[in-house]
Amino acid sequence: MLDEILQLHTLDRLKTRLALLRTDEKPKRKPEIIDLIRRHLLSERCRDYWQELDELEKQAVGEVVHNWNGSFDAARFRAKYDQLPKYLEPREPMYGLRLEKPERSFLPLFFYNRAIPDDLCRQLAAFVPKPVSDALRTLTEDSLPREFETEGGQRYPVSVLAMEAVAFQDLASVLNLVAEGALRVSDKTSLPGAASLRRIEDVLMGGDYYSPDQELNLERWDGGLIRPIRPFAWPLLLQSGGLAKRNGTKLELTQKGKKSLVEPPQETIKRLYERWRSKGMLDEYRRIDQVKGQTGKGRRMTAPPPRRLAVQVALKECPTGAWIQVEEFFRYLQSVGHDFEVAQDLWKLYVVDNNYGNLGYEGFGDFNILQGRYILVYLFEYLATLGLIDIAYVPPYGVMDDFRDIWGTDDLAFFSRYDGLLYFRLNPLGAYCLGLSDQYRPTVAPTPPLLAVDTDLLITALRKVEPGERMILDRYAEGLGPETWRLSAEAMLEAMADGHDPELFRHFLHEQAEGGLPAEVDQLFEAAGERLSALSDAGPARLLRCSSQAMAEMLAVDPHTGAHCLRAGGPMLAVPQGKEKAFRSGLRRLGYVFPKT
Repeated sequence: MLDEILQLHTLDRLKTRLALLRTDEKPKRKPEIIDLIRRHLLSERCRDYWQELDELEKQAVGEVVHNWNGSFDAARFRAKYDQLPKYLEPREPMYGLRLEKPERSFLPLFFYNRAIPDDLCRQLAAFVPKPVSDALRTLTEDSLPREFETEGGQRYPVSVLAMEAVAFQDLASVLNLVAEGALRVSDKTSLPGAASLRRIEDVLMGGDYYSPDQELNLERWDGGLIRPIRPFAWPLLLQSGGLAKRNGTKLELTQKGKKSLVEPPQETIKRLYERWRSKGMLDEYRRIDQVKGQTGKGRRMTAPPPRRLAVQVALKECPTGAWIQVEEFFRYLQSVGHDFEVAQDLWKLYVVDNNYGNLGYEGFGDFNILQGRYILVYLFEYLATLGLIDIAYVPPYGVMDDFRDIWGTDDLAFFSRYDGLLYFRLNPLGAYCLGLSDQYRPTVAPTPPLLAVDTDLLITALRKVEPGERMILDRYAEGLGPETWRLSAEAMLEAMADGHDPELFRHFLHEQAEGGLPAEVDQLFEAAGERLSALSDAGPARLLRCSSQAMAEMLAVDPHTGAHCLRAGGPMLAVPQGKEKAFRSGLRRLGYVFPKT
């Protein structure tokens, strides 16, 4: 309450506010001054003092009264209005708020330690208009810059990627790579190794976001490497989504993973996004290599799921199909209060040096360094890779210089490999995955048919064959040239012998063939299916040699042993692994002993 707060003020501070009142009364004692201030502010005269405020000051009062429960939030106000009222600008912490002179402001009548008392809020709410809600500023694709110039004068062409179709292609390619048994991950961290990262990049549509010739191979103290991004994300997404699992150090498809090969890709990607949002196996901020101290004893970082949820809430407020500058997205999150914390203890985090570069120092661990860089990783490495957003970006060298005040960063060419992300756009796939639309309505042109299949089983490519598509064709068909293959029983049987399902290839051909498949192709697959089911694995067994064929025949029909063994020709018997104990017992009843290994 106003009266209680005024009681806590010194006489000098009360006199400062008394001087702002329009009155002829000149009280000297503290109780009288408090009573006069209260009578002026909790009456109709309050409106007169509010009218004396400039527009920025009125907005500050309006935000506190209507939106912020009585307390002034400097970060949110600056994000929305780009500046603070003079009286509410921070000074050195020990000096509290600043009242500039000779400028005269009536804000001290309303604000007490950056808050407005409850009863005064109610008085103001009767006539102070509610501030207009903030909105994201967007761009059309035509207004995107074609070139970006850094503060150092370096010019980069802006790369624009529509990621929906790319993600569909990449998903199928990486799933098939896992099916090949070609990917290995650490048995401790489940992260892919260098060889697996290269294999993934080779099958991704267009490779990684940055090409090898854009990599300057900087040392860690100069910034480090900018690759990989997409190849790093896919194995983690598949594992978190339950489509792949680690068997030793090798990734293999789960039943869900095998099923996803023939499901609509948007449904698979939606599940991958939902699982990553709630159970993603990596803290995205760990990818900010410059920030040390993230691991160690004690809780240092917050849990990622609440951060992801805060970003999702903001993304759901983005208009589908409109381009948004990354820095504008940062501003909007702060303005509307989509808050989240990255670190529990900033004093455990540092850049370059644990003493001089500690993020606990004022200004070192600001929004752009923590929340902002986290958002960049989440957008660039995961949501764009999944195809939920389209992106416009440049190499990160010299793009963002908001970290230069941190001690020891003078030589860094960039703070994170994600600093080059400039704009993003929520696309129809993203709207579907975020629950903004009930159905997936793609706006991208459908991919033209990949191939034609003749009656003589010749496959001819009709467009450029992507690496993942070529991998599938090479696995099941006989290559005749760069753009031609032939279906054959021999190639099909070889793929089946390696554990690959011909039905997945049949589905691929049906999806990609122009004008459907000739009857000869279906006949080939039916024959392959019959051969595939002709034999089945009955499991391991012990092979026993009897002293004679007659003894083998006797044991095979005797009621004590016959149900637990199989004839294997001549004097041979096969005892299935699960039947060995019962077979041993039956032998003892007949007076025989099971041989030792």
